[in-house]
Amino acid sequence: SVVRGLREGFWPWAETNNEEWPTTWEESFNEPKEEESRLFLTEQCKDEMRQGRYSDAFHTLDDGMVVMPIHVVPKPNGNGLRLINNHSAGEYALNTLIPKGLQQDVPLDGIPTFGDLMLRWHERGIYEGRQLVMWKSDVSQAYRRLPMSPYWQIKQIAKIDGLYHVDRCNVFGGRSSGRIWAAFMCLVNWIASQRGIDHVNYVDDCAGLDFVGNTEYYEPYGVDLPAGQAKLLRLWDEIGLPHEHRKQLSGDVLPYIGFECDPNQLRVSISRERRIKLLDAIDTFLDTRSTHRRKTL
Repeated sequence: SVVRGLREGFWPWAETNNEEWPTTWEESFNEPKEEESRLFLTEQCKDEMRQGRYSDAFHTLDDGMVVMPIHVVPKPNGNGLRLINNHSAGEYALNTLIPKGLQQDVPLDGIPTFGDLMLRWHERGIYEGRQLVMWKSDVSQAYRRLPMSPYWQIKQIAKIDGLYHVDRCNVFGGRSSGRIWAAFMCLVNWIASQRGIDHVNYVDDCAGLDFVGNTEYYEPYGVDLPAGQAKLLRLWDEIGLPHEHRKQLSGDVLPYIGFECDPNQLRVSISRERRIKLLDAIDTFLDTRSTHRRKTL
């Protein structure tokens, strides 16, 4: 159960009784050469240690420990850097211990589900003669909030600046990481539904609707928020699920999983910037002189 996972650590459905596997293994790649990436890794390591998600540093591996590569990649739209745990690298990749398909059968509330939500609220809005406002809330550092089983933690050894650390939490890059997070969020969302909070969820993004002017004061941020959003954030506070003010949004039109959603017009569209990129990609594909098209074909 989720509660047991929170108490004892989550197990990633791995089959570890494989006699062909070495007792200890290090698959670490060379650390990044770019100064910006190396500094980012160092600061990220310090932050993980401060939050108790990394152990103190040590110099040698004990029996049973596994080191997987860590990469630094740019975030979308150039908004900084991101640490990636590569659990699929090498002959003894951790992801090979986990059954395939676990990352594919997680039900997510996509646009069809959010469309149903818009239809319900739109009909109420017309009946009551009221306009709608959309809200969206985001959990801070989602996957990293969940502890892993100590028996799996020793297989998540991070190597940074030549030193080792036990990574105690769920990582981006594990085959079952999304399923573990989804199980947790399904429980949180069920509790929210029992409290009358009407919303949808996509990984760490929660979105809902309310009537314009139906707000509640949310004391931690010192602002008025749509009533459903304020109730959801109070629930997160109650169970200790962190969030950041800058990621709690509301407005007439908001993005949800990459689409611009307008509940009053019942419209879902892609942004102008994305439309331009799509048209450019189509032009490139149709251009017979394009080397990219020839390679694709």
